[in-house]
Amino acid sequence: MTLLQARNLRYRRQKTVILDDISLSFHQGELTALLGINGAGKSTLLRLLLGLMPPDEGNIFLQNKPLKAISRKTIARHIAYVPQEHKAIFPYTVEEVVSLGRLPYIAFGQNLSLSDKQAVKQALDYLNIASLSARPYTELSGGERQSVLLARALAQGASILVLDEPETGLDFGQQLRLAVLLQRLADEGYCIVATTHDPLRARQIFSRAILLQQGRIIADGAPKSVLTRSAIEALYNIDENIALSWESVE
Repeated sequence: MTLLQARNLRYRRQKTVILDDISLSFHQGELTALLGINGAGKSTLLRLLLGLMPPDEGNIFLQNKPLKAISRKTIARHIAYVPQEHKAIFPYTVEEVVSLGRLPYIAFGQNLSLSDKQAVKQALDYLNIASLSARPYTELSGGERQSVLLARALAQGASILVLDEPETGLDFGQQLRLAVLLQRLADEGYCIVATTHDPLRARQIFSRAILLQQGRIIADGAPKSVLTRSAIEALYNIDENIALSWESVE
C-alpha cells in the first residue's frame, strides 16, 4: 500500500538545483535507506516529504491527497519526524518530551486525555524507557535521547516515520538495538524512511536503498542489488581497493 508519493520534484536554492526530477513512492511495511554524500539533497528531500517547505515543481501526495492541501496538524497525525539531534533548552522530563507527540490531537491549552496518556505510556513501554519517565531529558546519554525521540514519534500515532541519520552519536551496541527496532517497526507495518551514511548497515538492515547524487536518483532498489562496489565508488568517490574491501564484508 502506497502511503507517500513524490512526483517530479524539483527544488532550487537561488540558481543552484538541489533536487532534480525526483519521483518516489513509499509503502507500508517498507524500510528505506536514503544514501548520498553531504550536499546530495537528502535533508532537503526529507523536508519536502514532511511538508516543511514546498517544492519549486512537482507534487507530493499523502495517501493520494496533495500534501499542500492538508493541514499541518493532519500531516503530523500521519508523518512523524525523528531528527538527528534535539537540543532541549528547558529540562523537560522524558515523559513530557514523549507527550509532545500528542500535540496533533489536542487543542491549544487542553490537557492530555486518558487516551493520550495511554499512547504515551505505550510508547515508553515499547522503547523500554518507562524507568526514565521522570528523568530530565537534558541529562540523558545520546542513545537514551534517541530512544526518547523515537518514543515521541510512536506516541504521535503516525504510520510514516522519517529519520535523519538516526545512528548519529550511537555506540555499536546502540546501533544494533536501533537496527532491530526499525526492522520490528517495519514488520508491524510502519513505513520508515531514514537517511544514513553507512552503506554496509543499509545492506544488512533495510529492505530498500535509494542513492542520491547531485540531487538526482541514480539507483533505487534492493540494497544488495543497489549498493554494489561500482555504485559505492561512484557515490562516494572512493578508491576501487577500498570499495572492494568494503564489499567483501558480510
